[in-house]
Amino acid sequence: MTATLFVRSETTDFDAWKQLWDDSADFVAQHGVVASSVHRDVDYPNLIVVVHQFENGDAARAYAEMFGSAEFAEGPVKVGGVVPESMEVWVCEDL
Repeated sequence: MTATLFVRSETTDFDAWKQLWDDSADFVAQHGVVASSVHRDVDYPNLIVVVHQFENGDAARAYAEMFGSAEFAEGPVKVGGVVPESMEVWVCEDL
């Protein structure tokens, strides 16, 4: 069964975050993401939601676990200006 990972976070610099996102296609594909999309709040443009789809829940959970790693915090989060305390992650089975 496919699974979807929803990530809601805030960034201090949307343009820097968007550039990082644009450059990450190979990375996310190598980690099992089969489709993804980005959504930006119309009233608060630094609030973003990223949706990643995976072939199964195990792949989605493994990807979500990277968000808590020091490597991720010092890399994409820091470079993209994501406010770590604002990050919320949901892994859902697709029905």
